[in-house]
Parts: sequence; C-alpha cells; structure tokens
Amino acid sequence: MSGRLEPIRWINVHYPAYAAALSDDGQLAAVGSEQGVSIFDVTGRRLLSYPEGAAVPVHQLAAPGEWDQLYVASRSGRLVRVALERRDLMEGEKDEGGTFRFHPHPTLLYHSENDIHSLSLSG
Repeated sequence: MSGRLEPIRWINVHYPAYAAALSDDGQLAAVGSEQGVSIFDVTGRRLLSYPEGAAVPVHQLAAPGEWDQLYVASRSGRLVRVALERRDLMEGEKDEGGTFRFHPHPTLLYHSENDIHSLSLSG
C-alpha cells in the first residue's frame, strides 16, 4: 500500500523560506526567511517574530524537543540561542484565538565572518 502526502495547512511568511523546524508533536513550526524567524502554531497563527522590527536573514534552525529554545544561524554568520518563554495572554489582550505567545531572550553564541551553512544538535 502506498501512502499519500497532502498539505493540511499553508503558512504564508511573505518571503522565501530557507529553513524550517517542526516540533515533535507537529503543533509548532519555526520558519527562517530573509526577515528572520517566525513560529506558528498548527492553525497558522504567528506566535513569534524574531528579531522584532529588524531583518536578519536566517538560513538554519534547530530546536530541541521541549521547544524552550531555538538555535538560529544567519547569513551574516551569527549563531544565536533564543530562549523561548511562553507567556499567557492577559485578559483583554488581542489575539487571533490563542492562549499564549512566545517571548524571545536571545544570546549570541558564535560569530563567523561567513554564512553558517549547516546546524545540528545532539543530545
């Protein structure tokens, strides 16, 4: 018996996507583009844009199983660990139906003079 792959959801990031990371349970997706990183939930709702208000071309992403951090490698040679804090939305805070958002806490780990072409994590 052969299997079929079918798209369930399209996520428009408005720029070419260079890298993607998926959570183990399939509920979260991180996408790296010319503008930075966006994290989406399974409904396509954007939970995080990093960096906020600045364009950083992201070409590699890696996330450990718990998704409490995201490793981001940019075309400018920066490797950043972004600690992800899940913050519940306050009463009256406007959102498209979600209950939380991610808030980033970045730490620069390494800077190269060139693009970082590959990235992997080991446990």
